[in-house]
Amino acid sequence: AGFDLDRKMKFGFGYSWLQSRYFSHLFDADDYPAITQKAQPRFRYWSAYAEYEFYTEGGWEFSAPVEFAFGNSFYRNDQQKKIGTGMNVLTLFGLNTNYMFSKWFGFGVGLGYRIVLLENKNMKDQFTSPYYQVKFKVKLGDIFKKVKKKRAKD
Repeated sequence: AGFDLDRKMKFGFGYSWLQSRYFSHLFDADDYPAITQKAQPRFRYWSAYAEYEFYTEGGWEFSAPVEFAFGNSFYRNDQQKKIGTGMNVLTLFGLNTNYMFSKWFGFGVGLGYRIVLLENKNMKDQFTSPYYQVKFKVKLGDIFKKVKKKRAKD
C-alpha cells in the first residue's frame, strides 16, 4: 500500500513472508551430529519502500524500488512449535517491469537482491539472497479519482 508523488515517485509500506517447503535439520549442540529434529525456516517482515519510475511508454512501466524492513525469523518444527525466534533488519533493491493492459490494471515482474543487515543469530539459514516478484497491479488512486470526478458531474 502506498501513494504516488508526481507520478514518478512511489512511497509505501508492505508485509512479506517466506513460503518454503525446505526443511532444515537442527542439531543438538551437546549431541552433535545426532539430528534432534527437522524444521521449516520462517521469515516475516514489514517494510517501507520508495520506488522511482524511470520509464513509461505504451503501457510499459520500469521502476527501481528500495526497501528498508524489519521482522523476525524462526523455525517451525513438526509439532508446530517455534524455535530460535529472533529479529532481522534488512534492505532490498531491484528493478520492476509492469505492463498495463488497461488504464487501471496490469501485470508485473520484479527482480532484486535482499541484504540482511542484522540477522537472527539463532538461525543457521541465511536470508541474504536474490528475490523475485510476480504481481497484478491495480491503480486504485486513478480509479478513485475517476469515481470522484463522475460523482461530481452527477
